[in-house]
Amino acid sequence: MTKVSPLQKITSDAVLAALQARPGKQNAVSGAALTKALCGESRPYLVRRLREVVATLRDRGWPICAKPEHGYWWAANADELVAVGEYHRCRALASLRQVSRQKRYGIPVLEGQGHLFDPELSDPSQLEQPNPVPDLLVSEVPEALHEALTQWLDEHPGWDMNRVATASLALLLMQQGDEAAARIYLDTLFEEAPDDLERI
Repeated sequence: MTKVSPLQKITSDAVLAALQARPGKQNAVSGAALTKALCGESRPYLVRRLREVVATLRDRGWPICAKPEHGYWWAANADELVAVGEYHRCRALASLRQVSRQKRYGIPVLEGQGHLFDPELSDPSQLEQPNPVPDLLVSEVPEALHEALTQWLDEHPGWDMNRVATASLALLLMQQGDEAAARIYLDTLFEEAPDDLERI
């Protein structure tokens, strides 16, 4: 009889069954504890494999929740799933802001153009702050418009809310004579759909 290795025990079916038995955040389990339950032991390479399997299951649409301070669990209801999704969206936006600021300030430093800000500042509020922009993803829109947009997005898989918002704003500014906005509008309109490789 062929012996099954610990790594082979971390399958999609096994992880799915284990998490379905843990509905609600109160039943969350850490990656280390879950690998031990599945394999009888917990090692870094097993936890990494578990993360990969969980990411694949979430990409397939299974309502699996995950937060660093809690671990993994099966969403108890739609509200819980949406709340966790919003948490990850905010984290993603924070990472994008960091990338933007590093490009804005870090690249000139690396190119020898000097500091555009004092890196020794202890108070981050003293840094130049961008003008606040309303969050388009959470802004309220008329129900009829929301339904029409949702249907349109379903029929055009290469588009998402971010791309629609970028194209719409660029078109508005282009109509006011903004040349940079015109370039952004055309780039957004004709860009190819990216591969679906996003993992949370």
